[in-house]
Amino acid sequence: MTIELCDKSQLRWVQPTSTRRAYQLRAENEVVGWLEFQKQRGTLAIAEVQGNSWTFKREGVLRPRITVRAAGSEKNIATFELNWRGGGMLQMADGPALHWDCANFWGSEWSFSLPNGAALLRFRLEFGWMKPSARLLSLNREATVFPALDLLMALAWYLMVLAAEDMVGSTAIAAMG
Repeated sequence: MTIELCDKSQLRWVQPTSTRRAYQLRAENEVVGWLEFQKQRGTLAIAEVQGNSWTFKREGVLRPRITVRAAGSEKNIATFELNWRGGGMLQMADGPALHWDCANFWGSEWSFSLPNGAALLRFRLEFGWMKPSARLLSLNREATVFPALDLLMALAWYLMVLAAEDMVGSTAIAAMG
């Protein structure tokens, strides 16, 4: 089943087990993608959606950014510049710059948007018992023909996982202080 053909309301990222930082993109009960962090702590992850695979890695402290590479390559195909609110700008090597922003007051919905403001895709972050998940809320018609749709699906989840882990870490530090 391809992402374009599945019922978008059934497309979701899930974590099969809370003991590993490994996730699956499921369309109903079929796995159409996955993302796995290479270490229990760390930001290097490998993702695959519908046969296309990439690596994601967060770099830097004062001006953090995420590099996106085709799996097995040393050349960036995109970079994502984070902003202080958790959003940022994705610059594709061969495509338009896309905005990643929180789409609601509670910080549970996130979207990639075109420069004109049209949201390509929108996810809702959900938390189960010790395991985060996200459901695709909307997929713009333009997104279905967007050449990097598979990449956006994987990168969106990577960004949501990092944000959730950063939030948990910040809460633990605040509680200790």
